[in-house]
This record gives sequence, C-alpha cells and structure tokens, in this order.
Amino acid sequence: MFISRLFVLLILFSSSAYCDTTLSVVTENNQLRFSQQLVSGSHQQITSHPRINQTDVFRFYIKGKKGKKIQISLPSNQTIARGNEKISINQFIFGCGLSSAGIATIKNTGISDLLCIGAKVTVQSKHSPGTYSNSVPIEIDYL
Repeated sequence: MFISRLFVLLILFSSSAYCDTTLSVVTENNQLRFSQQLVSGSHQQITSHPRINQTDVFRFYIKGKKGKKIQISLPSNQTIARGNEKISINQFIFGCGLSSAGIATIKNTGISDLLCIGAKVTVQSKHSPGTYSNSVPIEIDYL
C-alpha cells in the first residue's frame, strides 16, 4: 500500500550580494516550490524546472547597464531544512532568459528579459513529510 506524503520544499532567493552596485534585481517571484506529490517509503528525485512549471520557479529581472552581459552565480552545497532534517539541492537549473551557464544580456531598455531559476532535489524515504526551506544568496556580475 502506498501512502502519499506531503512535502513543501521551498527555497527563498536573496540577492543582497553584488560585485557591482549598478545592478539591481526586480523580483517577480522569490520562492522556488516543488509541487509534486511523493509516495511514502521511496527515494524520489523531484524537479522544479523553468521550462515546465514556470509559476513555481524563482522569476526575476535585472536592471543594469544597457547592452552588458551578466552572469548569475549560486553557491554550491545548498540544502533545504526542516528542523534537523536536511535535503540537499542536487542542481540549480537556469531558464527563461538565462543560458545554461547563467548568462543573460541587459537589453537597451536597461532591463533583462525574464530570468528563471529552478532546482532538482532528491527526497529519501528517511525524510519526514513537512515544510523544508532555506534562503539562497545569488551573485550577479557583469562579464
């Protein structure tokens, strides 16, 4: 018998670290959610992908110097937690106006196209149902 477990996996993005103060973030959605239902007792990989479920991913624009390229960087070894339980973030996924390397261009209007970041995690059978969350800082640099 399979029992459905409810997990709310939430990543909040923080854009407080910049190398250049002429850049600013215009956030459309600063939460990344994983909306899939999981089955109890199984080891499952779940993804919030910018191409598939754009409403659940981190969505934002970057204001900056017209015509300049920017690169988004995220720290490695990130987790989301519920008390002492932690789920590792396997991979961040760039999408929308970001290349797979996290690169975009500031348009002649001074703002980028819509940029999106998703993620992939593995929920193991040992993880308890509930809400897991964390804040992840992003770094934005001119190239």
